[in-house]
Amino acid sequence: MLKREVAVELMKHLVNHDWHGYSQYSRWGDGEGTCDIAIAGKVYHLEQGDRDCSSAIISAFEAAGISCGGATYTGNMRSCMVGTGNFVWHPMSSGYIAKPGDVYLNEVHHTAMCTSAVPDLLAEFCISETGGIDGAEGDQTGYESYEHAYYDRPWDGILECVNTEPANEVESDRWVKDAKGWWYRRADGSYPKDQWLKLDAWYYFDSYGYALRNQWKYIKGLWYYFGDDCRMVKGWIKLGSHWYYLNPTAGAKPEGAMLTGWQKIGSYWYFLRPARDGNHPEGSAATEWIRDDLYWYYLLPEKKGSKPECSMALGWEQIGGKWYYFNPDKNCQPIGSMMCCHWITENGKRYYVKEDGVMAANESIVIDGKEYRFDGSGALKA
Repeated sequence: MLKREVAVELMKHLVNHDWHGYSQYSRWGDGEGTCDIAIAGKVYHLEQGDRDCSSAIISAFEAAGISCGGATYTGNMRSCMVGTGNFVWHPMSSGYIAKPGDVYLNEVHHTAMCTSAVPDLLAEFCISETGGIDGAEGDQTGYESYEHAYYDRPWDGILECVNTEPANEVESDRWVKDAKGWWYRRADGSYPKDQWLKLDAWYYFDSYGYALRNQWKYIKGLWYYFGDDCRMVKGWIKLGSHWYYLNPTAGAKPEGAMLTGWQKIGSYWYFLRPARDGNHPEGSAATEWIRDDLYWYYLLPEKKGSKPECSMALGWEQIGGKWYYFNPDKNCQPIGSMMCCHWITENGKRYYVKEDGVMAANESIVIDGKEYRFDGSGALKA
């Protein structure tokens, strides 16, 4: 038996079983389970619930193991399906006669599958019991979806299914892409749901069996992010205007978990917000001034020389035209904390940072009862 023949049998199930009615809103099924259909000794799985004309055909082919190239509706079925090499397009004017498994297509309005050449039968999803595009789940009338004699829509053409793969070939675990996303089909037809799966990387599959993509997921009290390729992200990632750091190796937190608080990454310190702060999400790297406990810190808002964006300022830093000094070691207060009311000696010269942290310059100030004068560079005058 060929896969195209399996697709025909799956389409017949969809149109003849009253579990499957017409809807353009829940057109890929209800996500509450599968219909398990035995064909030639093998079990195939179709989502329970409703379809429309295009999603039914796409579902049948994909479940049979024939890719539709990500087709989602009548308007892209021709380009997507032909692009896989599994289908060939024949305009109605070509005189081509449809065989079971071929698809009649009106690219704007409708599509149906040929289930028999003699007699010429079509299987299609037509209209809900309300006469509109949605209704109660299931076929309420017997004509929301059904198999019947051929009629002229008119059709623009026929998508001939040219896939000749046998349905009984040995299956292997593989990725499958359909109109809703990527899922992982095991050799026995089952697929992971609500769980992690380690393949070439870590993936997480939702309750419908689809791999998470371009989104955060909160799992057992920790946040993880899954990229455009569905892989769990590790290390730095920038989303919008915010940087985040996802644990690159398992340690105090699992691999891939979003880190928060102070983190030394490479040679630099960063502060990753432990909770949302206004427009700043949890886990996002802080920039500019922050206060932590008793001290002020400054995180660079942009890359500066060899210092990365968001890294903690150490030593002298000019901010808003004023100079500040941030503790470069743990000699008297936390590393990176802004120094104030403190003398700093560098290259044989002495400098002083005042109570607000700003370096004294071009001024005379009294310190511990004694007056000191500082030049324009901030150095103490002799």
